[in-house]
Amino acid sequence: MYVLNMAVKFTNRKVTTLLAFGLFVHALILKAAFDIYFSSPIDHGMSPIKSTTNPPAKRVVFIVADGLRAQAIFGENQTDNAPNLNKIRKSRGSWGVAHTRVPTESRPGHVALLGGIYEDPAAILKGWKVNPVEFDSVVNQSANAWCWGGPSIVNMFNKDNLPHIHLHSYDSSMEDYGKNNTVELDLWVVDRVQAFIKTQIACESCQDFRQPGNLFFLHLLGIDTAGHAYKPASLEYKKNIKFVDENIPKIEQLFEHAFPDKSTSYVFTADHGMTNWGSHGAGSDHETKTPLIAWGAGVKIEDKQKDVQQIDIAPLLSALIGINYPINSLGRLPDDYIDSSQDNLSEMIISNVLQLMEIFNIKKYRRMDNAVRFVPFQGVTTEDLETTVTHLRRLITLQKYDLFKVEAKNFVTFLIEGADYYHNYYQLPVLISVTVGIVAWIVYLATYNVTPTKPIHSEKTAKYLHVILFLPLYLSTLVLLKIQSLPLMFYVYFIFPIFMVQTLARRYVYLMEVLRQLKNSDLKHTLSHGLVFAIGLRLLVQAFHNREVLSIVMYIVAGSVIYSKSLRENTTKRQKLTWICCCVVLSCFPLLPVMKTTFNTTSYLVGYILWWLAVEKVIMSQLEPHTSNKFIRWQHVMLILTPLYTLAVEFNMVAPDSPLKYFAWIWACNNFKINLISL
Repeated sequence: MYVLNMAVKFTNRKVTTLLAFGLFVHALILKAAFDIYFSSPIDHGMSPIKSTTNPPAKRVVFIVADGLRAQAIFGENQTDNAPNLNKIRKSRGSWGVAHTRVPTESRPGHVALLGGIYEDPAAILKGWKVNPVEFDSVVNQSANAWCWGGPSIVNMFNKDNLPHIHLHSYDSSMEDYGKNNTVELDLWVVDRVQAFIKTQIACESCQDFRQPGNLFFLHLLGIDTAGHAYKPASLEYKKNIKFVDENIPKIEQLFEHAFPDKSTSYVFTADHGMTNWGSHGAGSDHETKTPLIAWGAGVKIEDKQKDVQQIDIAPLLSALIGINYPINSLGRLPDDYIDSSQDNLSEMIISNVLQLMEIFNIKKYRRMDNAVRFVPFQGVTTEDLETTVTHLRRLITLQKYDLFKVEAKNFVTFLIEGADYYHNYYQLPVLISVTVGIVAWIVYLATYNVTPTKPIHSEKTAKYLHVILFLPLYLSTLVLLKIQSLPLMFYVYFIFPIFMVQTLARRYVYLMEVLRQLKNSDLKHTLSHGLVFAIGLRLLVQAFHNREVLSIVMYIVAGSVIYSKSLRENTTKRQKLTWICCCVVLSCFPLLPVMKTTFNTTSYLVGYILWWLAVEKVIMSQLEPHTSNKFIRWQHVMLILTPLYTLAVEFNMVAPDSPLKYFAWIWACNNFKINLISL
């Protein structure tokens, strides 16, 4: 008995160790995914580059309508929602669609708009509310900045309490109050801006207000709040758009009155769009396509759609008022939005090139300084970069502006791709290393419950093999990691596969036993099952990009009762037919639209009839001995009548705030009492 208890304890300890190590492996995979694909894009040590010495504007008014999708004002039959903005884009400025990236949230959107970078992915661990690493922005680089809007947005642009940045936000509790009247949130901003402008006009000593290079940032949250609460197809959402549109001319008149020098630029855009269902965060067109309209000083008047990436707006703002480009910005200057002389426009473009080259070089030197064997991007050296810049400057001198723009655009693309290459320099080695470790872990699990038929090697032989083979491998890996000054987690990533392969080497006999069993089994059967699983996994991965692929998966699942021997022999024809029919029905759903905001009466009635038949044929048949109970009969009647209330509300036969909804809650609570009485 003692020996048996000891064996059980040993087995339990062994299983516990296996589970604990399994958790470690999965945590390692998750951390590796972040380090491989989602590392912070922010670097330090770059020198700031001034956009131009001759800016076309002295100040810029930057208006962000939170949650406004491009289709809401640019779409067919939607221009009436914003007549003023559409009039401006057609006759007084430039416009286009700004393409965002996931996650389409407010904070990442504003980081892209004003910082010229996509959000530090580590912020996902903090709910996209706080950026783990501080970043440079147009707000920082401006001579003075005044910001009005929601506290979660405007307050993130002055973590260092710089004296030239002035933030004004309403209390966060007002956002909850504003859900009942979303216009109030934007009205607060407009009122505060009006009061501020009037105060500054009357203040003769307020020189900061009149200084060139100023930024005025208005964050309007009302549209986003209306979209969440009432959906973009609602009157409330459109009402908020019209409110913003009506106040755009008023805001412009305020600034033109304060600054009659005609040197004010205006840029209107959104941080993200919104789905028909009132959500955002993913990558649908309604979420990633936002409007961009620019007008005023220094803006080209051209009624032609000119699309940009969202991060391109940061260099546009910088160039309009002649401030430094944000040092981490990866945005390309959209020069076709700017109205300036060819020489000045060329200066802005070459400054954009130099700013991106700073990022390129910093990332390159960080890798080159510690690399054992450095592989430069496309074999390009620092001298090659300088030669290209000299060539671009010569094209400007020769006034070959068209050729200059083409070559500068190509060079900017090269610099951005190169910066990405150096940023992800160790991506492939880490990916290979972790993948080898995971495969070895899976093989280890396959040998876990195998009992070998041959004797295991002696401890002395195993020890000799480990010292000869694996000890030098461990030492050389540690030395290489130390020489290259790689992060601590990289030690884990590169040691992990060595440890797993070493563990498999110790279980060589078990591994051979698994291979022997596979050899003796039905090879055709094993390969066919493996092929089906491999195809299924590939289709599931593809479903992340194309959800319609899930329909194919359901057809494969439907066929399992035919090609699986065990299912084929242990199910009746009726069960097979039922299974296939259910899978075919389920396969239809991935082909349907993901979201609908309109009530589909046909679908509702079909669902109601099917549900009613299920109640009558299945549930009531089981309750037949108790149907004489009046409480059960009463429940039955109410279950049939309750769905009709939804139809009555949808067709406005009953108001949504009717007292009947309170009766529904009372009835829901009363069901517990009825169930007890009916027992």
